Amino acid sequence: NIVTGVFVDSAIQVAQRDRNILIEQQRKTRDSTTRHLLTLLEEIDDDNSGEISTEELMEAMKKEHILNYFEALQLETDDIQGLVELLDIDGSGTIDIVEFVDGLQNLKGTARSIDVHIIMKQKNKMIMEKVGVEDTHHDTLRQLADNAQARW
Repeated sequence: NIVTGVFVDSAIQVAQRDRNILIEQQRKTRDSTTRHLLTLLEEIDDDNSGEISTEELMEAMKKEHILNYFEALQLETDDIQGLVELLDIDGSGTIDIVEFVDGLQNLKGTARSIDVHIIMKQKNKMIMEKVGVEDTHHDTLRQLADNAQARW
């Protein structure tokens, strides 16, 4: 029993160290990606405004190393206007530093299963809300028609 207890305790300590190492590696990767994205933003931002316009991003995508970086992040670059609209959270028409870094951090790579499920849930919620609005609208129209018919 003592040997088993020592073995289990050692295994738990190793697992905790492994988790800590994994968390630290993920933090370092995110920090490194953030630094690269900030450098990229500076290069794309031709007018040094701290924001990227659609035109600046389109012009930057003509540079092979910038295009390669977006491809390394597994980001599609076929629809620059769509990318700007997706990243432009505040609707200003430009992408600021926070929108750029956070947006690209979140968009990089392929969709995870949880991402797909969140989208499906949101879609289903919107459908149910639309059905509710249509039912309410239909009921209102029916009442108006009944009232109009009663008057005739």
